[in-house]
Amino acid sequence: MDSALLDTNVVLDYLVDSRPEHATAMALLDQMAASDVKMCVPATSLKDVYYVMSRSGSEAAARRAVMAIMASMKILPVDAGCCRRALSGGGTTRVVTSGDVNAGGGNNPGNGQRTGG
Repeated sequence: MDSALLDTNVVLDYLVDSRPEHATAMALLDQMAASDVKMCVPATSLKDVYYVMSRSGSEAAARRAVMAIMASMKILPVDAGCCRRALSGGGTTRVVTSGDVNAGGGNNPGNGQRTGG
């Protein structure tokens, strides 16, 4: 099974329907789920999702969004070792950024840059 590390903006594009890339992010993440791609999110993204969603909506909705992410995606710790592995390259995890969303994701779900992991 492939895995994809989702950038915070991709997750926000997916969750916030008023964001310009919402529909594209929905299609990309839905395609990943259908392709059995393990979606991963850095733990640091959870605070960003909570902050953005609570500022643009309600705190309750922000909490539900974070809980849904925690239930459906693998939450990855971010520490110095993780950063070193990502910088060394050669791994099997794809990094999915907002550039992938803007490009429509191509034919390969999570076709972003590969990192160590």
